[in-house]
Amino acid sequence: MKTLIILRHSKTDKINPAGDEARELTKPGRRWATEAGREILEAAGMPDLLVTSNAIRALQTGDLAAEAMQFTGERRVVPDVYGATENELVEVIQQLPDGFEKIVLVGHNPGLEELTNSFRGEKATDHLPTAGWMVVELEAAKWGDAKSGSGKVKASGTPNKE
Repeated sequence: MKTLIILRHSKTDKINPAGDEARELTKPGRRWATEAGREILEAAGMPDLLVTSNAIRALQTGDLAAEAMQFTGERRVVPDVYGATENELVEVIQQLPDGFEKIVLVGHNPGLEELTNSFRGEKATDHLPTAGWMVVELEAAKWGDAKSGSGKVKASGTPNKE
C-alpha cells in the first residue's frame, strides 16, 4: 500500500504585485506550516518524498514542514500541481515513482479539497483550510494505480491557529 499525505499550503498574503504564484506565507502561516509538519510526522511517520507546486507559498510550506520533520529525503517541484483539479492531481500522483512508499503532496484548493473529499466519502464537502492535511492509505500497490476516492483516511488535521 502507498501512503499519500496531502498538505494545503499555509496562510498567505492576500495579493502580491508579482502575481498569484509569488504570494508568500504570512508570519502566522509560517508557524502553521511548521506545526503541520510536526503533526504529520506524528500521525504518519517520516515521508520518503516531498512534492510541491512551483508557487512560492507551496514551496515555503513544504520547506517549513520538512524542517519541522527533520526531513532529509528527496524534494520535487511539479508545476502541474499548481491550479490542478482533482483529476489532474490524480494524474500527477499516478506518475510518481514506485520506489517511494510515503509521499507528501503540497498544493492548493480547490483541487486538494476535492481530492480529500473523495477519500471522505461520496457526499463529503468538507473544507480543507490553509495548512490542513490528510494522511490516506491508498488501495494501490503502485502509484500508477492510484484513484481518487480509493483509499482509507488514516488521519487528518489542521494546526491550532490561535
